[in-house]
Amino acid sequence: MKISKIRFVLLCLFTLSCLTAFYWHTKYQTQFQIIIPQKTTYYTPGQQDNCKWVVHISREVTTREGDMSPAQIGIPEVAGNGYISGVVQSGPGKSIIMAFNLPKTVSKLPPIIMIASYNNKTLPIKTIRFRVMNSTLMSMSVYSSYEKCIEATMK
Repeated sequence: MKISKIRFVLLCLFTLSCLTAFYWHTKYQTQFQIIIPQKTTYYTPGQQDNCKWVVHISREVTTREGDMSPAQIGIPEVAGNGYISGVVQSGPGKSIIMAFNLPKTVSKLPPIIMIASYNNKTLPIKTIRFRVMNSTLMSMSVYSSYEKCIEATMK
């Protein structure tokens, strides 16, 4: 009789551990779509629409809310002047957030925060337009290639 009680307890513990393992496996193995692949470079027209400005994203950003990567914004030709550091983060409700500080000469200003919406059908992102507070007054479009950026500025 004593052995069957021990077997029952062991069977219950085994079942509980299997259920716990299954729960954690399904919770953390949920596949998130990639919004921005690792080591991606986007081109943006900049002040003179010459598409020399680049936005380099270091790490992969997925649809998991809060997933983020450092970003470097600058002109490679004048890399001696450094770059603008920033962050790209997956936000709530199919949004992506880009935040960056302006150059050190105006360091007393708060960071610029731009938001863009994406569609799951068009992932990973090839072209997207970031906006400050959903305004068209201050926006930044980024393109996956230099040629697409130049083509967009010609329109």
